Amino acid sequence: TEKVVRKARCAVLTVPSGAADAPQRPLFARILCGTDFSPASDRAAQYALSLAQEAKGRLTMLHVVEWLPDHSFAKFPGFDVDRFRRSLLTDARARTEALVPEEARAWCETETRVVCGKPYEEILRIAQNDAADLVVLGVHGHGPIDRVLFGSTPQQVVRQAHCPVLTVRP
Repeated sequence: TEKVVRKARCAVLTVPSGAADAPQRPLFARILCGTDFSPASDRAAQYALSLAQEAKGRLTMLHVVEWLPDHSFAKFPGFDVDRFRRSLLTDARARTEALVPEEARAWCETETRVVCGKPYEEILRIAQNDAADLVVLGVHGHGPIDRVLFGSTPQQVVRQAHCPVLTVRP
């Protein structure tokens, strides 16, 4: 499965073996889309918006800021860690909200979230807590370096998600 996700030129839907049978409501009524603001995740956001529109569902657009422990900044005296974190989160929130066009709010329920943590852990946690029917993520490139890059968030989410995961290329 990982090789298909990594090498396919099209979007790939992976369904975990423990996924529930098809619900009576639209299949993907609660969609979680993770973004890192890359071209691949911008394309994933387009897919997620389209699916949410089709289902008249709920779309949560999520960005996870991977934050270093505060003690990592100790070697920079005078550096205002709290101010930097607030600035980073404010910028991330604005960029995440910009991914959802205003007209989308007319045909689906939308929410944007920005949280701190390990991206794959937060995506999995929020998907579980929100009972997401689908997680949508962008994946990058096809080359050998992609194996290292892919080994992070999408791979972990595909491996551990309790719901289907749609991976999208730019």
